[in-house]
Amino acid sequence: MADVNDEMVSELVRTLYANKTALTNAYGVFTRFYPQAMVGDSKVPYHPGAIKAYKKLGLWLWTES
Repeated sequence: MADVNDEMVSELVRTLYANKTALTNAYGVFTRFYPQAMVGDSKVPYHPGAIKAYKKLGLWLWTES
């Protein structure tokens, strides 16, 4: 994923965040998806495009990135 365009990843994150109902209607497992919980403490580094989206959505909790 490191070579994926930042804007593409940012758009994907924003789309997932904004479309829980459509995702749930398409695939029921998304009933367990909580957009406000998309960010968590992870040993895997976040993509810069994802961080950008999370910051815009007010979900990014860390200041170092």
